[in-house]
Amino acid sequence: MERNEVAVVAGRSFMLTDGLGDIEPGTRHGLFEGDTRFLSCLRFTLNGVRPAELGGGPSTMGRARFYATNPDIPGVPAGSVLIERERVLDVHLTERIALTNYGEHAARLRLRIELAADFADVLELRSLPPTKLGPTDIAPPPRWHRAFGYRQGDFACETHVQWSRLGRHEIAGTEFDLVLPPRETWRCRMRVQMSRPAAELGGAIAATAPTIFAPFQPSASAERERGRAVLSDDALEALLNMIKTRAWADLQSLIIQLPTGERIVGAGLPYFMTLFGRDSLLTAFQTLALDPQLAANALVALAGHQGVSDDPEIDEEPGKIPHEVRDGELAFQGNRRHGRYYGTADATPLYLILFSEYLARTKDSALAEQLWPSAEAALNWIDAYGDLDGDGFVEYQRRAFNGLDNQGWKDSWDSIAFADGRLAQGPIALCEVQAYVYDAKLRMSALYEQRGELERAAQLRAAAEQLRQRFDAAFWMPEQGTYALALDGLKQQVDAVASNAGHCLWSGIALPDRAARVVERLSRPDSFSGWGLRTLATGMARYNPIGYHNGTVWPHDTVIAAEGFLRYGHAAAARRLLVALVEAAVQMPQHRLPELFAGSPRRPDEAPLTYPDANVPQAWAASATTRACELLGRMSALRPR
Repeated sequence: MERNEVAVVAGRSFMLTDGLGDIEPGTRHGLFEGDTRFLSCLRFTLNGVRPAELGGGPSTMGRARFYATNPDIPGVPAGSVLIERERVLDVHLTERIALTNYGEHAARLRLRIELAADFADVLELRSLPPTKLGPTDIAPPPRWHRAFGYRQGDFACETHVQWSRLGRHEIAGTEFDLVLPPRETWRCRMRVQMSRPAAELGGAIAATAPTIFAPFQPSASAERERGRAVLSDDALEALLNMIKTRAWADLQSLIIQLPTGERIVGAGLPYFMTLFGRDSLLTAFQTLALDPQLAANALVALAGHQGVSDDPEIDEEPGKIPHEVRDGELAFQGNRRHGRYYGTADATPLYLILFSEYLARTKDSALAEQLWPSAEAALNWIDAYGDLDGDGFVEYQRRAFNGLDNQGWKDSWDSIAFADGRLAQGPIALCEVQAYVYDAKLRMSALYEQRGELERAAQLRAAAEQLRQRFDAAFWMPEQGTYALALDGLKQQVDAVASNAGHCLWSGIALPDRAARVVERLSRPDSFSGWGLRTLATGMARYNPIGYHNGTVWPHDTVIAAEGFLRYGHAAAARRLLVALVEAAVQMPQHRLPELFAGSPRRPDEAPLTYPDANVPQAWAASATTRACELLGRMSALRPR
């Protein structure tokens, strides 16, 4: 998210605007419910000109205030009129508008509010402007409200805007003419209601009615954790707890309730407020200490969409955990790639990792029995479908016509490349996917042993150890002192120095002597920016400090690497990464880490450079922040780097 963008969130409803509180046409701004945009323009002008921004922004999860004043306009000197907008988003949007004249004379004003609704699917907004699949109809405007409607086949949406004052309605806007005496305030309330077919995620219609999501209520354990956060007298703890509390509030704001009842964390604004595979799993893993119920809900929700058939059109296979599940118009109208999609190589082993970790922490035997068939199906997918060529590694190869070329967490088209910049050709075996599989098999071995299935437990332990040895032989790059990013279809090492190696330490697949070298390699200035771990080292041909996966810093990636460093006993190097992230958060607006930020080197008296299209708030970044603060809180002190 850009620095001047403001978001308010309430479940799957969210609103993204500029710093004035306006939705600018032709941008990704808007009022959304789920994957559909219900307002594509909300623009204030005063006597034909835009007000001057004074400040404001979010005050709580679903609230924001905006302050502005008038520029110099005929008969009204600049700075005479204070404009206040209070925004509340729950199931619907309510905005209270107040204009106060602090000038010496009466102000003759014409407040114009431009409105439009394009009902774009959020996925269309990635290639602005969106192209609609059918016409947008604007209902004839009654005196007190505006109505916008859209229908394409059985997919129908409506936006209703109601006013507390009588205005003059036109096709493109509503105007209020007023004469405001000195020291007087004019007030008006605008209410926006959204309705659309209530759909199961993935496009199956449940009912034709407005979709309503209840606000998230944190668990008692989460409330106790937040209570402890504000009681600390220690300066370090106060800093960490301030940042942690902000991140936890962001996670609460991203909670969405699925039609099946589970409350899960949406991946991030504005494009990813839906159920994801790896995003939901990693977020739940990093917040287990705060609220284990988020993990339970993610496991249940993803099991409900686990693959059951071999369907190349959506990259589905039996036992596979989905990449994403959506319910916008594209999914509704039968575009299966935009409903349920399974193009991910890592979500399935990550599912088993979270399943095991959740059970270890909670001893929830009831959920263990409920989800055991899903866990076994996921384990079976690894060997029966994940290993495409029988070499013992899990690979991916796009099958869906419009699916993802790369199917790890770095899923942009150019993210898997050799050091010289050549793109890797599939099937591709990512280093971190093998690490996740190793960890998953060891964890499942322990669970089988607890169930008394000793032979199966022994088989999995042996398979994990064999994988560890094969992995070391195939992926280790002695000249670089780290693991190869991947193996390509010819089993060549994709020899880029990348942050993915940190995940190999997190999962425990690295041999101890290798781990020490990986820590040293990732701690060098070409990988460590001073604010966090770069996704790609500066010497690589595709390095770009603002390349999505080719040189930026992703907070969750840095925290995973830091945990890997800690696992192998490298506390000082881990602390260095974690402290850098905390210091980056201090420099960010509202002390909030975004999805990613630029990998430019840290310089004195400069804040981290932003990535222009980053999701904020974003689940990975928020959960990584809470985890970083939790880990640092366990350490005795922040030591100088």
